[in-house]
Amino acid sequence: MIKKIKNRKIKLVGITGKMGSGKSLFTSFFCEKGVPIYYSDQRGKILMNQIEIIKQNIIKYFGKNSYDKKNQINKTYLSNIVFKYPTALKLLCNIVHPWVFLDFQQWISSLTQDHKKKYYM
Repeated sequence: MIKKIKNRKIKLVGITGKMGSGKSLFTSFFCEKGVPIYYSDQRGKILMNQIEIIKQNIIKYFGKNSYDKKNQINKTYLSNIVFKYPTALKLLCNIVHPWVFLDFQQWISSLTQDHKKKYYM
């Protein structure tokens, strides 16, 4: 996919696949070459711990046990819900994904001009 960002065309490469399909291994090859990589799963987890409105919505829809005593996402608790109920997974995605998209846009904007000549993930 070619995206035009600030009057420049850059190539965005998205790596998708099921768990255990080799996404991390594949991206590690690019990482070794110095290609900037945006890890959406990792960033989503970070954002779920940092952005107050995300926390409020997760607690509103999934309960106060969604966060532990240290105010960090309770992955085990939440996973048990969202992998049991597909509609719960969709709701969680609707809460988190818009923020991940904004974070991704900020990440692209923060890249140096030198990096903008390369591929991004």
